[in-house]
Amino acid sequence: MSTRRDYKTRPKSRRPVKRGAPPWLWMTTGLMAGLFAAMLMYLHRHGAPPALTVQQPPADAPTPRADTAPAVAESSEPRYDFYTLLPKREVEISSEDLEPAREREAKRLAAGPWLLQAGSFRQYSQADALRAQLAMSGLESSIDLTEGDNGVWHRVRLGPYTSKREVDRIRSKLARVQVRAIIIKASP
Repeated sequence: MSTRRDYKTRPKSRRPVKRGAPPWLWMTTGLMAGLFAAMLMYLHRHGAPPALTVQQPPADAPTPRADTAPAVAESSEPRYDFYTLLPKREVEISSEDLEPAREREAKRLAAGPWLLQAGSFRQYSQADALRAQLAMSGLESSIDLTEGDNGVWHRVRLGPYTSKREVDRIRSKLARVQVRAIIIKASP
């Protein structure tokens, strides 16, 4: 014999959920408490701001004379000496110095074969890594070893190029792979 249960009349076992204060209330309370603590720390370190008070001169104090007032006003103005010093110190500048550096560089690089130098490194491995990066971008480069007063340098160079347009095209291609190159006039 089977016993049947009636689940419809069974009492609910769920108890009502007691909710506390909403989260925004807790967050606001914490923020206000933090700001209050920060204000107390600031006042403790820097002291309370001074109260604004206006002092009245005593009634029996003598009033200042009119002839002393302008002397005080003259001494409160700042004194500048450069108006007298600068005209005495003139510097002669030649017309070559006035010519902008870019124009001089443009004249120097006006014609002839050019090289692009993409980098200069003390370690060969760094120069080889840049050369490999350029090769992956489709650019052919070489590493030149130079010795100077300040040691050995490995220079990564591209070129020589005969047209300025080709130099600009390669330079923009280098800029796309975040490599800044300088233009060097190749020796003939």
